[in-house]
Parts: sequence; structure tokens; C-alpha cells
Amino acid sequence: MISLAIVLGYVGYKVCLLQCRKNTPPSGTILITESDNYIEFQGALDLVGKVASAQLFMNVLCLQVKDYSGEEKHVFIGAWALSAQDFSHLCRVCFAHDKSKA
Repeated sequence: MISLAIVLGYVGYKVCLLQCRKNTPPSGTILITESDNYIEFQGALDLVGKVASAQLFMNVLCLQVKDYSGEEKHVFIGAWALSAQDFSHLCRVCFAHDKSKA
């Protein structure tokens, strides 16, 4: 039973890691407006839309972005990818417009 739990934990970790790599832009520029929840990613990931929800897991910001076609996409941004000031500003703006808390 313990070995099954270890195997399932390892498989879950690998699946989570693959999803994180798939949804994390390796490089680019982020534009977000403070008055609205408009966000734009340019570079390795081209995405324009509005932040539908935001969550912070340890030092990874998980954004659910709804583009203008109505499709929802997930984007993960690590704190190590930005300066501390820029990351905290991005978190503050995203959480201010998080519609899942309303």
C-alpha cells in the first residue's frame, strides 16, 4: 500500500510538472492594466484577454485568462522570472481583478 502511494505521488508530481512546463511562457513581455483586468503576453506565448481568476501557490502565480474568443487558458508565472517588485505588482493587480472571489 505504501509503495502504491509513493508511485501515485510520483506520477502526480510528473503530470503537474508537465502541465506547468506547458503553460509557462519561457520568455516574453507582460502588459497588464491597473484600471481593468486586461492582460497581454507577447513573445514565446502570444495571448490577449482578461484575467478570470488568479491563485498563488508558493512562488508561482497561476492565472486563468479568458481571451476574446471566449477560450480560457492557464498561465503560470514563477517569482524567479521577474524582479520582486514586478512580481508583487503583477500579483497585486491580478488579485484586484480576480472574479472568482466575487
